[in-house]
Amino acid sequence: MDRIWMYKARRTDAYFRRELNKFIQASEKHARNEKTRWISCPCKTCKNLRIFNDTTTIRSHVLVGSFVGDYMIWTYHGENAPPPTDNPLDKIIPEV
Repeated sequence: MDRIWMYKARRTDAYFRRELNKFIQASEKHARNEKTRWISCPCKTCKNLRIFNDTTTIRSHVLVGSFVGDYMIWTYHGENAPPPTDNPLDKIIPEV
C-alpha cells in the first residue's frame, strides 16, 4: 500500500484527510481486535509511545504535527513487518 501521502501530501488537503480517516479506521479495527480502546499516537511528538482512547486526539496530533518519520508499516496499528531479507545467521562462519 502506498503510504507516501503521509509525508508528501499537505495536511490541509482533502486527500490527506481522507487517507488519515482510513488510517484512523484501521487503528480502531486493530484496537477492537486487540480488545482494547487504547491506540498509539503516530505523530512526530508521541512517536507511538503515547496511547489515547479517543481518535479525535490522535487525528489532531497528526494534523498539527504530522506522522513520525518512516512509519510506512503500521506495526503499532495492526500490520506485520515483512520478514528480514538478510539473515545474519547465514553470515556465521562455522569453526572448522
